[in-house]
Amino acid sequence: MEVKKNDPFTHSNSILNTKEYNFDDSYNPFFTNKALSQHVDCIMHVAVLNMYPQLPKRIQYDYYFHAIRKLKRSYGKWGKLKEDDEIDTIMAYHGYSYTKAKQVAGILTKSQLSYLKKKMDVGG
Repeated sequence: MEVKKNDPFTHSNSILNTKEYNFDDSYNPFFTNKALSQHVDCIMHVAVLNMYPQLPKRIQYDYYFHAIRKLKRSYGKWGKLKEDDEIDTIMAYHGYSYTKAKQVAGILTKSQLSYLKKKMDVGG
């Protein structure tokens, strides 16, 4: 199997699926942590290394490579933020950030939300 030099999944695949040691300078701890955290059996390992971000990249890779059991894992969809029309409407109407709009959404009544939606409806 030919390894692509800049493939972001090279390192996570070598940790999760294969027994090939593929450490190089392109190792990205953030991406690897994100990829590994998608698997239930790896979450605790990721939590441990998140406590020590100052560790050299090689040590982080070595820990994952030797601590995580090699299995054939399937990659599902990564967790993403769901779009919410109410939050988007509040953000657009008031010019709030996502966090602020989410707080306000818990306070507004349904009639107030429908009013905002009518005001923001530009048609089309």
